Formats: sequence, C-alpha cells, structure tokens
Amino acid sequence: MNSPSKQCWRRCAALMLATLSLRSMCAFAEQQEEPALQLKMSGTVELGGASYTLTDGYPSRNRAFVRAEIKPSSDQRWTAEIANIQEFGDGGTLLVVGYEKTFGPNWVVQAGAATSDAGVTLPRLRFDLALGRKWLENANLVTTLGISYIQAKDVHSDQAIQFSTAYYFDAGTYAASVEGGVRNNLSNPGSVSADSYFFALTLARAKERSFSVRLGTGQEAYQLVTDNAPLVNFPSDTILFTWREWLSHNQGLQLRVDAYRNPFYRSTGVEASWFWDF
Repeated sequence: MNSPSKQCWRRCAALMLATLSLRSMCAFAEQQEEPALQLKMSGTVELGGASYTLTDGYPSRNRAFVRAEIKPSSDQRWTAEIANIQEFGDGGTLLVVGYEKTFGPNWVVQAGAATSDAGVTLPRLRFDLALGRKWLENANLVTTLGISYIQAKDVHSDQAIQFSTAYYFDAGTYAASVEGGVRNNLSNPGSVSADSYFFALTLARAKERSFSVRLGTGQEAYQLVTDNAPLVNFPSDTILFTWREWLSHNQGLQLRVDAYRNPFYRSTGVEASWFWDF
C-alpha cells in the first residue's frame, strides 16, 4: 500500500492547533470589544471541505468535515469535529473531541481525544493534554506545556511533548498575537526521536475578519510509504495561511491554503468552509 500513514493525522493535528489558536485570538479580540458576549452560552458550527494535490504519482487527498464549538460559560469550551478523509487510495472517518477549562484568572487546561473507524492513515487512538499559564498584568502572555499519545493502526505508537509561548497585543485596529513552539516526538518501535518547531502570527478584528500564517519545520520520526519501506527521521516543512471573513454578525467564510514538503513528495491544498456563530 502506498500510504504515508501518519502524515494525515499530523496534518489534522496542525490544522486543529491552528484552529484553536485562531479561535483564541478571535476570543481575545471579542473580549477587548464586547466582553458581555462572554457571559452567555455561545458557539460555532462550521461546514467545509478540502482538496490537496500531491507530487510523485500520489493521488489527491480530499476531506469533508463538520466542526462545532460550544462555550456554555466564559470559562469553558467544548469542541468536536467529524471528518471523512480520503487519501492514497484509502480512507475513513475521523472523530475528534476536546474540552478547555479556565481555573481562576491565570490557568487553562485543555484535553482532547480522537479515533477513527477505518483507514490506516488515521489514528486508532489519540489523546492530548495541555496546561497553560497566563502571565503579565494583562494576562496577555501565555505559556503552554502539552503531552500527546498516538496509537497508529499498524504497530507504531508515538509519545510527544510540546512547549509553546503566545503573546497577545494591539496592532492598530486589530488585535494580534505571535506564537512559537517546539515539539519532541518519540516513535516506537525503534525509539526514533524527532524535533519540530512552529511560528504563527495572527491579526483579528472581532466579528469582521482575521488572518493567520503558521510556519513549521523540523524532523518527522516515521512515515509509511510502502508496507516494507518506511521513511524514518526525515525533514519536512509546512506553511498554512488562514483567512476568516464575517459576512454578517454571525456567519462567514474561511479559506485555508496549505503547503507541505519532504524529500520524497510535496503537497499543496485548499480548504474552504462556512461558519455560523450563535
């Protein structure tokens, strides 16, 4: 089978992290302009799809998804996603759920889990846990330490630890953030260790528009290209651009452009979605 079995959930994880970062930025902008919105239940429903073109003879990757977010109060948030993913002649349905809770003025805990019904490119199980701390007088510096466990559908499993720092500030008429992080991933069997890094910049104006660019580089521990020839400990780079535009006070469109490369193939794609805030 020609299927880089871990590239999909790595890409899905990056997209989820970028989504959480962008939503955190939008929430920060809303707090600056409309703090009363944080006192009642709110949320978002998002519908969309994506298509990616791959080089070196690999078939295109396609994805259709439904995402949802519910904030029952100002200090907690639930997220969920169901995605049908087709890639490398294989496919299945991915289910992701997450929860975020704020404790006091400075501490944030995030937890997530994922599973899938089919497709060797999708994780059998994934668990994430992160602890965030807000700093400075305005609580606009946030450090986060996270751990992950991923069980693939072959014999491989991964344990990862990630540290990131985000700084929120005003940039003229926009709220802005810069974020950077490092991740160490240990893949077994073989105890292959790989480090990767990311940097993100976001500009957001509440209920109008937001822009985000995320750059990633580093090593990947493992990727299955054929049954008998896994790629091990190789470099890769990615860039993700997100544009979110409100068409009215409670709905709009989001566009993402994504490019990925490693020494063996390249991938470029576009994701488009419609969202409704309530």
